[in-house]
Amino acid sequence: LVSAGYPEVKVVAVDKSKRAVENAAENVRLNNLEGVIECKVSDLFANVGKAKFDLITFFAPIPSYKSKRHDSRIEDYEGKTLRRFIRQAPGFLNPEGEILILYPDHYEKFLETLSRKNNFTLENIGPIHKYFSVFRLREITIGDTQNEEDKKGMEKEKNNEASSSAVDALNYE
Repeated sequence: LVSAGYPEVKVVAVDKSKRAVENAAENVRLNNLEGVIECKVSDLFANVGKAKFDLITFFAPIPSYKSKRHDSRIEDYEGKTLRRFIRQAPGFLNPEGEILILYPDHYEKFLETLSRKNNFTLENIGPIHKYFSVFRLREITIGDTQNEEDKKGMEKEKNNEASSSAVDALNYE
């Protein structure tokens, strides 16, 4: 965005890996973007303070359901990191803000259910790789007539939760 002629854009880049943040900071320096991009070590929003954003992008770790012993840098046992992200994100979005998530296509149903349960609409913007797409999430607001079907769908899901199987609860909460 900065290079596309939007000098007023400010970016906060976070990762829980100190090494990843150091690498990002070096790229910021090499591209003369100090003062525009701030790099922080943070587990999701933990070190972001009270900042609010128009756009939040998230390259979510890949869900894993096979074992609790996994590489947490790239795998996310039972989608726990994505669940935390979607629960926390509304507190950091400006009104009319949106989230873009890079996520595996074959987990779209999981992402859709998780989005609905957390008062978001979900739109698959399209593929960017053989197995991944970019998904847009927007908060459903009171009086948002465009999203009435989403509200009805969320209400129906909440009413049907009691009859969900244990597998559904594990995979789609």
